[in-house]
Amino acid sequence: NIVNQLTLPKFIKSVDWTISSIRRKFKDENMKFIPFFGGGKDMQISFHIHAFIERPSSVDYWTFNDNLKKYFRQYASRAYKSEVTDELWIQPLNKSLIAKHTHYCTRYEDNTFYKGSEKVLLECNSCLL
Repeated sequence: NIVNQLTLPKFIKSVDWTISSIRRKFKDENMKFIPFFGGGKDMQISFHIHAFIERPSSVDYWTFNDNLKKYFRQYASRAYKSEVTDELWIQPLNKSLIAKHTHYCTRYEDNTFYKGSEKVLLECNSCLL
């Protein structure tokens, strides 16, 4: 885990660069993106984000998935000036379970982080509700 108080700006920068590139590639500057941070030292859960991201209807799932992974790996390595091993996955939103997804993203994890809407990573310039 390479994200800590000192490196968090680099992580946020890599997320912003990724989302900006995705928006440009798929020509959708208004693509919604809502990141939530999580993790906790007490529970030994590494810093991570969960996010809701709007996939343009003109782009198929696998193309979107592959590009998101490619850009994140590229920009995380650039931000940290080192090869970065990342784990990124997406899955379609089941709209009937959106309340459960939101609850999961905003849940209390330990005394290191917050809960509820306080967990929205507003520091990301790419956050667009």
